[in-house]
Amino acid sequence: MSRRVKFCRVLRQFKNGANVEYPGRRALQLVVSLASNGELDAAAAHASSIAGGPEAVEAWTFLYRVNANLQRWNEACSSLENALRFSPDSASLELELALVLERAGRHEEALARFESLAAANPDSSELLGHLARGLGFAGRQEEALRRLEGALARWPTDPRLHRQQAELRWHLGAGEQTTAPLELAIAAHPDSVALRLVAAESLRQAGHALRALAILDAGLAR
Repeated sequence: MSRRVKFCRVLRQFKNGANVEYPGRRALQLVVSLASNGELDAAAAHASSIAGGPEAVEAWTFLYRVNANLQRWNEACSSLENALRFSPDSASLELELALVLERAGRHEEALARFESLAAANPDSSELLGHLARGLGFAGRQEEALRRLEGALARWPTDPRLHRQQAELRWHLGAGEQTTAPLELAIAAHPDSVALRLVAAESLRQAGHALRALAILDAGLAR
């Protein structure tokens, strides 16, 4: 058999293979089409028909995003739970589910997932921030504050953690001392513009506009 004949045979086989429609991929395309047209129940029914693999994860994740955009929080949670059945080790899907449970007002369920994620990823300041917020929603503000203090001992210039701490201290009645830890952090890291902005905003919201301006002016003077 000549090289040209072999090449033509391989090319023909490749083209035939490229035209094969895999059931999972076809079902995924149908899910996307139906959901995009607002037929969410039909889309979910077709997503349920996908036996597994990446197509199942994609289908349920797509439905989650559509439901979340429509603020159908419980349906979004269900879609993510289905996605996790096919990708149980996905930390990103776990985090998405915890956040959506929080939006749905299911704070105890969200907190349980935040605690699990933070325990598995102790070096993530983002997850510790989520955990502290979840503790706050669950009425465990003092514990949330301790978590934030511990996190800030490791990440002393993290503006998100400082913002959370200031907000929590304000709600716990710290009054004029709300930003005291933040101002100590600024003294230790005077060139941090992000910390100065967080402090100024926190002070402004607490009704201390002059102190807020003083912190910003001190930064400009450096």
